[in-house]
Amino acid sequence: MPAPITLDTKVQQDLRPITTPMDDSLMMFAQEAAQYYALEGVAKDIWERIAEPILVGELCQDLLAAYDDIEERECQDQVIAFLTELQGDGLIQIVA
Repeated sequence: MPAPITLDTKVQQDLRPITTPMDDSLMMFAQEAAQYYALEGVAKDIWERIAEPILVGELCQDLLAAYDDIEERECQDQVIAFLTELQGDGLIQIVA
């Protein structure tokens, strides 16, 4: 089982998923999981922000600056849950 993601975890997109923009969303195919994903809105924004390694805490601060309709703790909880889901599907890497 992978280590849990925290605010001090550095994450980055895994390069294996095949992605293509479609209208306002991002379509992604993960070959290892044999799954398709459609990322829209904040999920798409998070995916784009983790193109380069970033600490989860910094990612949350960036999102809080971009979106003024969410509380800090809620943002942190939702981002960690989303990244944990991506990690479980092999879509992100934990960077040392």
